[in-house]
Amino acid sequence: MTSRVPSCRAVPPGAVGYVVPVGVHGGAERVLLTVAARLGEHGGRGVWYSMRPGPVAAAAAAAGIPVRQFADHRFRDLHRVAAGAAWLARQFRRDGVDLVHASHGAHLYAWPAARLAGVPEVWHVHDYPYRFDPFEAVCRRLPADHTIFTTARVRSGHPLQRRRPHSIIEPWCLPDNAPAAAADDPALDPLPVRGRAFLLTVARLQEHKGHRVLLEALPAIVAAHPDVSWVVVGAAADPTQEAYRRTLGQRAADLGLTDRVLVLGRVDDATLARLYARARAVVHPATTEGFGLSVLEAMAAGAPVVAADADGPASIIGRSGAGLLAPRGDPVALAAAVCRVLADDALRWSLAERGRAFAADRTAGRMVRATVDVYRRTSARWAARRHGRVR
Repeated sequence: MTSRVPSCRAVPPGAVGYVVPVGVHGGAERVLLTVAARLGEHGGRGVWYSMRPGPVAAAAAAAGIPVRQFADHRFRDLHRVAAGAAWLARQFRRDGVDLVHASHGAHLYAWPAARLAGVPEVWHVHDYPYRFDPFEAVCRRLPADHTIFTTARVRSGHPLQRRRPHSIIEPWCLPDNAPAAAADDPALDPLPVRGRAFLLTVARLQEHKGHRVLLEALPAIVAAHPDVSWVVVGAAADPTQEAYRRTLGQRAADLGLTDRVLVLGRVDDATLARLYARARAVVHPATTEGFGLSVLEAMAAGAPVVAADADGPASIIGRSGAGLLAPRGDPVALAAAVCRVLADDALRWSLAERGRAFAADRTAGRMVRATVDVYRRTSARWAARRHGRVR
């Protein structure tokens, strides 16, 4: 059962240590960055602990968050895990951390480090365990003081943690009162897609994000809509993802679609907003997806959405009615759904309006408030336990 301990507003968030296992941007990293950057609004301060180098640490520093970088993180090397946990514990003490917020596999480091430093730990779980992994199985057995799940579906895959204090907080990172992006001003659009109709996919270059499925669907889409190209926002973060990028490029060449596929890598927020605003449709073909932040971002921007029916997108679209779903891994069905949206102006307008309405109150401010409330309740329970009032 979800924890329903009343909020304890007398317990401030204090100093929160954010521990992430990767150096690249993704939905999980964006959630923690959003909370850390806005913690000052609630009387707290954040410190960023990155177990790997990369652009996400630079983004934290640019947001004014102090950054600490571990030198050599390797999950499956027990000596490095022990060294990383000891390093974190020392840093927590030096930085005066009152509570730890760990994401994904960083729980393996943060849990023992928090115990050594004598502070509570919140574990943020973003994904359902679709396949067995021994490393993840070990993580799931470490009892966090509070667990945040992104959805009820994600929670269902973690039976041990859901028996302990936990909450479901969906990863809403939409800016509060965000201005509408300029969709049609050429002066604001330096990209190679200027003046062209395009589909947009925003996802890291990983196999489960389904780029390959949409690529196989593209010939049928182009046959029905010859003016349409496909723009991908997402970078390769490691050799495996780089190999995947090359495979996609070769397959595009085999299909004669090289000039129709543009992989932009990572773009800044302003450019991404313009892409959302100009896209004929945002297509999210992931075969597994715990939430799908880009689906919500597309809706906020007024872009119609077509997605594979993975857990997160299926839930968002099912609740909002603001998109079309196709069976996972089915390029024929995906092409049919995309063509339906491209061919029907009234449908595109209807999906866009529903999406804007659904996204209107799903803002970062609301997500941050819910997360800070978890910090306060967890800190209150921790203090009570240490003083012998809770056993």
